[in-house]
Amino acid sequence: MSRVATAVISLLGLAACTTIAVLASCVSDVGVTQYGDPGALRRDNLPGEAGTEAVVCDGGVPEAGPCPVSFAKDIYPKMTANGVWKCASAGKCHGAQQVPTIDASTPQAVIDSLKAYQISGDPHPYINEGSRDPTQSTFECNMTGECGSGMPLDPGVPLTPAEVCKIDSWLRCGAPSN
Repeated sequence: MSRVATAVISLLGLAACTTIAVLASCVSDVGVTQYGDPGALRRDNLPGEAGTEAVVCDGGVPEAGPCPVSFAKDIYPKMTANGVWKCASAGKCHGAQQVPTIDASTPQAVIDSLKAYQISGDPHPYINEGSRDPTQSTFECNMTGECGSGMPLDPGVPLTPAEVCKIDSWLRCGAPSN
């Protein structure tokens, strides 16, 4: 064998040994993290910063005077069967068999449907008309997923932060039938 061939074989062998040594040292430094069954993960048991980011609204609700958010104009149209949230659509949503069944014939009928509902195990009504404290109604926390499954489910489109703030403002006005 020539000197050139011997030198090439030696260099290839050295490169292979160096690569193997580097890979072995990298692999040995990696720790194994086990979080358990991925099918059992929930928002409250995810590693790290679990849950949803809190939506921050400006809180611009007047102490007196008209509410800046109209249920009939700002919230109700999104809840109908044809609205983006599709809350009152038939099938697997609240226009048929799912509790609470929503009568979407008028904005007032929707409010009445939701006032009559209470999430099991929660002491607060779904809509606590007259209360200016959103935590006294479970409507907002249910829509954001903070208490139960976040609504709306598919085929509805999840709420944007601006939509959550409209619900929050409407509840801070006392959930008026406006």
